[in-house]
Amino acid sequence: MYLVSRCEVQSVVDINNQRSFLTLNALNEFDPKYSGVDWRQKLETQRGAVLATELKNNANKLAKWTAQALLAGADMMKLGYVSSIVDLCMKLKEGKYVLVKDPSKPQVRIYDVPQDAFDNDYVEEPLPEEEQVQPPAEDANGVDANATINDVEDKDVSKEAA
Repeated sequence: MYLVSRCEVQSVVDINNQRSFLTLNALNEFDPKYSGVDWRQKLETQRGAVLATELKNNANKLAKWTAQALLAGADMMKLGYVSSIVDLCMKLKEGKYVLVKDPSKPQVRIYDVPQDAFDNDYVEEPLPEEEQVQPPAEDANGVDANATINDVEDKDVSKEAA
């Protein structure tokens, strides 16, 4: 018996000049009252406790990801922890903010900007009227009024082959 399945691999990495396939998955932060572990306090010091709690609370999700990685023939499976910043943003005063991630650091910054900060960034100046292209105007008969008039009669032009 042959089993054919469609699988996905999210990444390829070169380790010691050997190509390795990699699957990537993310676990979302959940309210510590319900999950039992506060990620913000324990993730740096007790990674194993956070993973054990996620294995307990999300066993089906992790089993599915593991089965997908095995079927895809992936050499590695990486898990990421996604933390929510909504609670932090809700504590800020009302206003306009910019969220910036430094690509070289594992750090996200929030900047307070003025209310009109990005209002006029993409305003396009209109073209002078002589440079604007006008749509063709039609007369009552539906004929293009701006069309040039050709007063040359249509003539049947045929030339005998020499």
